[in-house]
Amino acid sequence: MSTPALSKLTESLQSYCSSPPPQNPTLKLSQTLSKYDASIATFENIYNAILPFLNDLSSSSTESVAQRLNAYNIMHYIIAQQVALSNPESASQIHSALLKWLQERIVNDLDLAGALFRILKEMVEKWASDVSDYSLRLVLQSTFENIPIQSLAIAPRRQFFDLLIFIIENRPMVCQVEFVVGYIQAIDGERDPLILNNSFRIFPTLAKISPRPVDSHAEELFDIFSCYFPVSFNPPKKDPHGITREGLASNLLKTLGARPSFAAFALPFFEEKISSAIVETKVEALNAAAYCIEQFGEEDAREHLVELWASIRTEILRSTQKEVHHASIDAITRIARVVSAETVGRDQSQVNVERVLQPAVQEIRSPECRMARQFSEMIAAVAASSEWNCDLTTHTIIPQIYQLFLEVKTTPKRSGILVIGMQILSTLLFYPNLKEASNMAVERMWEIAFSLRDDYNLKMEIIDIMSRLALFERMADTDEPAKYLVLALTSGDDAECERVLKCIDWMFNNANKEDVVRDEILASLLSSMSDETAAQETSQRVVSVVCRIGLLCPSLVPKCVDDLFAKAADDLKQGRISQSTSTTLDALFQLVKSEEIEKSTNTDYIQRTAQIICNHPQVLQQQSLQKISNICRELYSQLDVHTQQKVAQTLLDALQGKREALAAIGVSNTTAFDSFATNETFLFFVSKVLLFMKQETLQSGELQTDFSDLTRKLLDYVVKAEKGELSISITHFLASVLNKAPLDHLHDVSSSVVEPQIDTLLDTSVNQRNIEVMSWLQKAFIMRPDSSFICGRINSKFQALLVSSDASIAFAAARGYGIVMQDQVLTKENFSNSTVFFRQKFFMMNIGNLLETYKTLEESSRGPLLEAVANLIQNLPTSVLIGQIQQLYPLVYAALASTNLDVIQSGLNTMRILIDEADDYCQDRLGEIIPRLIQLSTKRDRMKIRCDALKCLQELVEYEFSKVYPHQEEVIRGLRGALDDHKRVVRREAVIARNRWFTINQ
Repeated sequence: MSTPALSKLTESLQSYCSSPPPQNPTLKLSQTLSKYDASIATFENIYNAILPFLNDLSSSSTESVAQRLNAYNIMHYIIAQQVALSNPESASQIHSALLKWLQERIVNDLDLAGALFRILKEMVEKWASDVSDYSLRLVLQSTFENIPIQSLAIAPRRQFFDLLIFIIENRPMVCQVEFVVGYIQAIDGERDPLILNNSFRIFPTLAKISPRPVDSHAEELFDIFSCYFPVSFNPPKKDPHGITREGLASNLLKTLGARPSFAAFALPFFEEKISSAIVETKVEALNAAAYCIEQFGEEDAREHLVELWASIRTEILRSTQKEVHHASIDAITRIARVVSAETVGRDQSQVNVERVLQPAVQEIRSPECRMARQFSEMIAAVAASSEWNCDLTTHTIIPQIYQLFLEVKTTPKRSGILVIGMQILSTLLFYPNLKEASNMAVERMWEIAFSLRDDYNLKMEIIDIMSRLALFERMADTDEPAKYLVLALTSGDDAECERVLKCIDWMFNNANKEDVVRDEILASLLSSMSDETAAQETSQRVVSVVCRIGLLCPSLVPKCVDDLFAKAADDLKQGRISQSTSTTLDALFQLVKSEEIEKSTNTDYIQRTAQIICNHPQVLQQQSLQKISNICRELYSQLDVHTQQKVAQTLLDALQGKREALAAIGVSNTTAFDSFATNETFLFFVSKVLLFMKQETLQSGELQTDFSDLTRKLLDYVVKAEKGELSISITHFLASVLNKAPLDHLHDVSSSVVEPQIDTLLDTSVNQRNIEVMSWLQKAFIMRPDSSFICGRINSKFQALLVSSDASIAFAAARGYGIVMQDQVLTKENFSNSTVFFRQKFFMMNIGNLLETYKTLEESSRGPLLEAVANLIQNLPTSVLIGQIQQLYPLVYAALASTNLDVIQSGLNTMRILIDEADDYCQDRLGEIIPRLIQLSTKRDRMKIRCDALKCLQELVEYEFSKVYPHQEEVIRGLRGALDDHKRVVRREAVIARNRWFTINQ
C-alpha cells in the first residue's frame, strides 16, 4: 500500500468532515472516493481514517456536530455501499468492533442519535451473518436503558422506529421480553403520525412472534394504544407520507385486536366508548368491539358478552342517528357469527343467542309492544349471522309470535308480530337449505297475513309480509301475495304504492328474485295497461309504477320500454292523446336515458315513431310531439357512428321527399313531402333527433346528402316561419349541421348559401327573427376551429346593428352575443364541434371595438352596447375577465348613473357578473359601488332595477369581512326605503339583504 496515497485519502476524508454537510452526502462521497484506487479506498482504510478523527471530537460538543455528522455519513456510506475489505478474513472482527463502538456511541451522542440509528440499521441489514441476535439485543438493551426515546426530536425517533420495525420483520429472535419492555417505553406518549402508523401496522407481527412477552404486558400495552382511540387526525395538505385518518384507524384497530389477552381490557373499554355522546365515537367503538371479538374468539370474549349485548341493544332502542343504528345492527351480526354453533358448539351457542332473543320475546309480550321494529331488526341481525343461528331464531320466535297472534287483538301487538315475522322471512330467503324452518315460518306467517289482509291499519306491515311470502317456493301454488302487491300498486294510496316499490327494490336487488318481479308483478301491470276500460287515473298510475320498477330493476328496462312504447304508439295512432299518453312518454324518456336497452332496438323505435308522425301528423299535439322527439333523440344519441349514418340518411332523404326512404319508413301518403311546409311535424321530429348527430357521422363523408341544398331549404324555411317551437328547433338543427359538417362541405355551403344571405338578413330585411337565426349560425361557426373565414363578416354586421336607431333591433343584436356565449344547444352532450377557447376568442374579437364604440355614443344610445358587454362576459373564464376589468369597470359604473333605464338595467346585469367573478377588484371599490346600489334599490321607475340592485348588495356580503364590515351600518340604514317598497318582491329582496348584512359579524 502506498503511504502517500493513504495519507492523501485520510486528508480528503478529514477535509470532508470539516466542511459544511452537503445536501447530498452520498453523491459527494461517491465523487470524493472515486478519485482513489479501490486498493486504497478500502473499508479498513476509510474506517481507520475516520475513527481516530471521531474519537478526538467530543460527542457532547455542539461545535463539532457538523463534523461528527459528516463522519457518521461516511460510516453509513461504506456500509450501505458495501465498500470492499482489503482483508475479507478480518470482516467478522471489524464488524464486531464497529458494533461495540456503535453501542457506546449511541448512548453518548444523543444529538446525532438518528444518524447512528441509520448506521445500525444498515449493519443489521448488510451484515446479517456477523451481527448476532445476542449482540443486537445488547445494543438495543443499552439504548432502551440509557436513552429516553420520547425526549429525542422527531427525526431521530423516526430513525429508531424504522430500526425496530426492521428488526421485528427480519430478526424475530431478537424480540424477547426485554425488547417488548423497551418497545413499550419507546412508544409510550408518541404523537408523530408517521411513527404511530408504522408502529400500529407492525405490532400485530410483534404479537405473533412474541406472544408470551406481549401477553405478560397486555394491560400496559393496551393502556398505551387505547389512548389513541378513536383516532382524531386531519392529514396536512400534500402530506409526503400519505397518512390518512382511515389508515391510522385501521392499523390501530388491528393492534387493539392483536392478542386474546387484550380482551379483558378491550371489551369493557369499547363498551364505555359505545355510550359516548359523540356519534363518530359510537360508530367506531361498535365496529371495534365486533372486530376484536372476531379476533379474540368466543371463549376469551364470553364473560363480557352480556354487558356488550346490553350496550348495543340500548343504542338500537335509543339512538336516532342512522350511522349508529346501522353500526349496531352490523355489530350484532358479526358477534353472533362468532358465537354460533359452527364455531363454539350447539350448547354454548344456544346460550349466547338466547341472551339476545330473550329481551325481544319479552318486548313482544309487553302491553305496549312499542319497540317491536327495533327488536325485530336485532332478531334479524342474529338470524343473518349464520345458518344455525337462523334456524335457532326461527324455531324460537315464530311459534311464540304465532301463539301471541291467536291471543291478542290489538293493532300495536299485531303490527309488532308482522314486523318481526317479516324480518325472519327476509333472512330465511338467504338460507335455502333450511327447508323445514322456512316451511314452518311461511305457513304460520301466511295464515297471519291472510287473516289480516283487509285490516287497513296494518296495510304497510301486510305489504312487507306479502312481498317476502311471494318469494318462497312454498307459495308456488298460489299467486295471492303477488296479487295483493299489484292491487296495492294500482289501487292503494301513495304511501302503499311507495311501500310496495320499496319492497320490489329489496326483492330485486337484495333477494335477487328477478323472476318473481318480472313474471308475477310486472307482467300483471303490463297486461292491465291494455285495458281500455280502466280509468284515466289508474292508467297513469300503472305507467308510472312500471317506469319506477324499470328504474329500480335495470335488467327489466327493455321489457318496460317495449310495452310502454307499444302503448304510446297505439294511443298516438288512434288519436287517444290524453294525460295518460303524456305520462307514458315521460316514463319512456326516463327509461331510455338509463341506457339499459339493447342498442339494436333503438333504430326500430326511431323508425316506428317516424312512421306514426308521417302517417298521423294531424293527431299529434305539440307537447306529445316534443316528448316523443326527445325520446328518439336520446335513442339516436346512443347509437354508434355507422348506425347513426344509416338512420340520418333515411330521415334526411325522407325529409326531402325521396320515395325509397319514405317507403322504408312506411309512409302511406308520399305527396305530403313535396316541400318542408307540407309536413312541418316530420320536419320538427327530424330536427330534434338529428341535433344529436355525432361529428363523425357527418364528417365521415358517407352521408349522400346535398348539404348546400339542405341548408338552403332549411334557411329559407326558418326565416319565413313564424317564431315558435318549430322554427326554433329547425334553427338549432341548422346550426348543428353547420357546426359539424366536413370542412369541404362547409366552404361550399358558406359561399353558396350563407354569405349571400348575410346582407339580406342583417341589412335589407333585418328583423329580430333574422338576427336570432344568424346569431345561432355565428355560434356554429365560431365554435369550430376552422371557420374564421366567415366569422369576421357576420361579426362586423352585429357590431353595426348595436348602434341601430331601432332600439328593438339593437337589443336583439345584443342578445345575439348572449346566444354565442351561453352553454346551450350546441354542447358536448350533443357532440358539437368545439374548440376549448372559443368563448375567449369571441370575447377578444369584440371587446376592443365595443369599448371604443361606447366612448363615441351618447348616453341614450349606450343601452344595447352595455347589454352586449354583459352577455359577452357570460361563462367567460375569470382570468380573461380580470385581464379586461380596468377597461370594463368604469363603463359599467358609469352606466349605473345613467338616466336611461335600459342602460341602467344592462349595467346592473354586468355589475352582478363582475361582483361574482372579479371579487378582488370590486371589493377594493365598495366605497363607490355600495352608495350607487343603495340609490338604485329605491328607484321607482322599474321594479327589476330595484330587485337587481338588492341582489348585488346581497352578494357583496360574501367578500372579506374586513372589507365589508365598515359598510354595514351604511347599508342597513340605506335599505329602509326598499323595506317600505310598494312591491312585495322588492320588500322580500330587501329583507334578505338586511338579514345578510346584519349577520356578517357572526
